[in-house]
Amino acid sequence: MNGHETIPRTMGQTIRRLRMEQNLTQETLAELLGVTAQAVSKWENEAGMPDISQIVPLAGVFGVTTDVLFGLDPTTAETEVQKILRDARSMEIYGRGESYLAAYDHIAMGLRRYPGNLVLLTESIARGESLTLPENGWLYAGDRAADIAADTIRRARLVIAYTKNTNDAFRARQILIDQLVAAGRCTEAMEEADKYPERVDFTANSHRAYIDMASGNFTDALRAVGTEIDYGLQAFETNTVLLAKAYYAADRFEDAAAVYERYFAAMDALFDGNPAPYYDFDSGDCYLLLAQTYLAMEDRARAMDCVEKAIDSCIARMAPDREHISPFLRHSALGWAYVPLSRETVRVKCMEKLSSPEIAPLVGEARYAALQNRIHSL
Repeated sequence: MNGHETIPRTMGQTIRRLRMEQNLTQETLAELLGVTAQAVSKWENEAGMPDISQIVPLAGVFGVTTDVLFGLDPTTAETEVQKILRDARSMEIYGRGESYLAAYDHIAMGLRRYPGNLVLLTESIARGESLTLPENGWLYAGDRAADIAADTIRRARLVIAYTKNTNDAFRARQILIDQLVAAGRCTEAMEEADKYPERVDFTANSHRAYIDMASGNFTDALRAVGTEIDYGLQAFETNTVLLAKAYYAADRFEDAAAVYERYFAAMDALFDGNPAPYYDFDSGDCYLLLAQTYLAMEDRARAMDCVEKAIDSCIARMAPDREHISPFLRHSALGWAYVPLSRETVRVKCMEKLSSPEIAPLVGEARYAALQNRIHSL
């Protein structure tokens, strides 16, 4: 048996035992946590409890899970955490923001029982990101968004500080930056961005492919490099939108339109003219953004062309063309791009697109009304 299998009844007993196992004095533990020795003494004598913000750091000092501090059986805790997540996911119904808010609240309740649980924290901030940004439409939590944003910022910092999973830390920092920017705290956001490596383009999947090629494991190499290209194309879409939006904000509408058009030309070449899965990924619908750009150029006909293409691309997701998967993606481990969407989900997504503020000036056009009828008939 190891020293952590016999779990004392109280947190105070647990803290005392773990501190003594680590040969730490109360003063040293207090210094590591940024509290007083008197506070540590109160914890161990059941005269007080650590603040919730100190639970994860305390577990980190001792090298145990937060569940151990609470006297919980780690196996039971893991089972309960997975049930919390399953229940939360079962609540989520696409197009119904209240269902996603209920799922977020369910995970938050789980965090009351398991404060500092990194799995729940990671799931919480992912949902917090969706609920707090107005551009997410029906997902936006309205009056609750500010409180959820504050919790998301706090929890993202905890994930960054204490997770050992580099992917979770990377994603948490992305979410933290998004939330800080949305709150107008751009100086803090830039400080977080400066913590990224300058280059992250040759990543784990690239290295796996390199090793597999050298080892003769060509099937595994195809899977690894296909996945990496998939991520790269997602980044290409995101950066395309950022570049075009920068041109748009500078009133350089022709340059913005040229960026989008060249992006679509590149995707057409990669996907043999079939709708690419990236047009409405993380950065908003590229066709609608191009429509907005053409409206700024007073070209309503071409703007309407783009709206129709946005709807065509969305409808194609009901029955994705698996026969024409680009060779760049055929072996990707992700596969999300070719998962069929239900008719109702596609209908909701299409109506979201037609309701986008970017194309509001087109409401009332005959072609706009025709698109509405087409969507309702799905």
